[in-house]
Amino acid sequence: MKKFKNSYILATLVLLVVLGVIIFRIKEASRKYFELSVDPKIHDDYGLAFPITYEFSIPPESSNLSVYKRHTESQEWQQISEKKSTDFFNGIEVVRFDYPQNKVRLSVAFDDSSDKIQLKITDNSDQIVNSKYLGIPKYYDNRKAAVVVVGDDWGLWGAKDKEKDPIDFKAAFDVFAADGIWFTPAATTQKGVLQSDWQSLQRKIDQGYVEVAAHSRTHPSLPYDDYDSEIRGCKSDIIDNLDLSYKNGDKEYVYAWVRPYGQGNDIVRAKLGENKFLIDKLSCCFITDTFTKWDFKNGLYKPTGYSIYLEKSSLKEANKKFDEIIKQGGIYSIYMHPYNINWEKNSWERQHFDYIKNKADLWYTGLGYLYMYHFARERNIISVSVIN
Repeated sequence: MKKFKNSYILATLVLLVVLGVIIFRIKEASRKYFELSVDPKIHDDYGLAFPITYEFSIPPESSNLSVYKRHTESQEWQQISEKKSTDFFNGIEVVRFDYPQNKVRLSVAFDDSSDKIQLKITDNSDQIVNSKYLGIPKYYDNRKAAVVVVGDDWGLWGAKDKEKDPIDFKAAFDVFAADGIWFTPAATTQKGVLQSDWQSLQRKIDQGYVEVAAHSRTHPSLPYDDYDSEIRGCKSDIIDNLDLSYKNGDKEYVYAWVRPYGQGNDIVRAKLGENKFLIDKLSCCFITDTFTKWDFKNGLYKPTGYSIYLEKSSLKEANKKFDEIIKQGGIYSIYMHPYNINWEKNSWERQHFDYIKNKADLWYTGLGYLYMYHFARERNIISVSVIN
């Protein structure tokens, strides 16, 4: 009888230990939901609808993992589609597993339903795996370098030559869309621009690979007669006439300003900050292949330049510059006026585009999206916590 009693006690203890381990593992797993959050004011000001990449650790020898997201607890978990490092993609929500390095990279965007994103990483049994937040890579999807192309003066020639301007910009849009290279047209919005011009530009945005930058309403020299009209008005014209990519609900965003004649002053900088621009681009005389510093006074990044002024370059020079910047992990930034470019298939410019295109380890993006991503990373505006 005593022996039976001892066996019963031992069995009970073993059962309690097993149950304790199970409960511990359930609790351990349940606390591994991650929550990304951003201040509501920043979310409203900048949208954050372009996917930011977040890096997490995963257990060694992992395989067949999945990642799910939701924005509120009332929503169903939604699986994020997976891509490989050899796939060519840019600017989409995606998960990429780097099993040899025990890492996963999640590119996700905020939406208008919440100032939060919840994420979970699970195995093929739908159990949450142990992971740790590591940070935001320098570039989208942890690419080794970035490529940006800016075409100046969309709309400027509308009042002067209605045949020239639309044809050359149409060629630029079509070439870059076919090559999978993002293109940033700098729009002058009230210099003879017709409704048909907006409609044509909208079709190119819908075609893909287009981010519109602001370039003033009338392309004035300094000082402007009306700073608010040229800066805020230009941004409003773009938003009012176009359905832009990466929206926060019904709210749309223009992040990049390209200076008319390359000119700027303290008033322009202050107005850009007030109107929530993130980057101010010079159109001449300034070479830069890296991110610029944050301007605390005005609330946007300091002016940036370009790597190559295309119409003043050559195939040899442009290819060499591209190779140098990519090797350094920098930003290869092309600046041009599409009406000065030879868009014929065998031109040296087209040969250069062929040289730089379709590389899965590079991030092809618009100028404003480049800095929106950098803003999220460099300014530490996104908090990451663990949900218990």
